Amino acid sequence: MSNAEKNISILLVEDAEIVRMIHMRLISGLNGGNVDVAETGEEALLKASNQAYDLIFMDIGLSGISGIQATAQIRELEKTREKKATIIGVTAYELEEVTEACLAAGMNAVFSKPIHYVLIRKLILEYTC
Repeated sequence: MSNAEKNISILLVEDAEIVRMIHMRLISGLNGGNVDVAETGEEALLKASNQAYDLIFMDIGLSGISGIQATAQIRELEKTREKKATIIGVTAYELEEVTEACLAAGMNAVFSKPIHYVLIRKLILEYTC
């Protein structure tokens, strides 16, 4: 069964347009085009409050509500839901304290940008199949 046949819902949260376009192309190619996009933490929260996602790729360094803050708030929303998203942090900052803060906020894993096709494929298969 392919990911698209399983109706996997993915949210990509990324504020940098070029990175968003690259990741969107990679993710949608692996998931049959079933990807929602948010450019801000606020938009991610709105989307996550209206839909339970299977997988969220969360940029850490968002302006306004950061990816870490958005993750913590999404985890609060999920307390009343049966379904919990797998949240993958994506960051340009390779600092141990950033990774620790991401995991403490409720992210399942954190990876450095850019995320390549092989890693995205592995994450989608690992966390949704």
